[in-house]
Amino acid sequence: MRKSAADANSTPRVMIVKFLDYRDKEHVMHAARTKKDVLFQNLRIMFFPDLSAEVNKQRRQFDKVKKKLRAKGLMYGFIIPVRLRVTC
Repeated sequence: MRKSAADANSTPRVMIVKFLDYRDKEHVMHAARTKKDVLFQNLRIMFFPDLSAEVNKQRRQFDKVKKKLRAKGLMYGFIIPVRLRVTC
């Protein structure tokens, strides 16, 4: 049986969007950051920039540090492309 889109336990789906104009992409990313929670049919939609394989490889080098930060309940994020920012 197929799960409905409104099922909160449904598996997240990936959607890849290609913008023809860079400014449109920047506008959407800025709006998503500003709004914080974007909802569609009571499901949260998350936006992520498309990063190169090299940048993803560099970001994975922080995996052990991120695990320790999560264990301590500290918030963190990346400043694009590869600088870790910790919020206390």
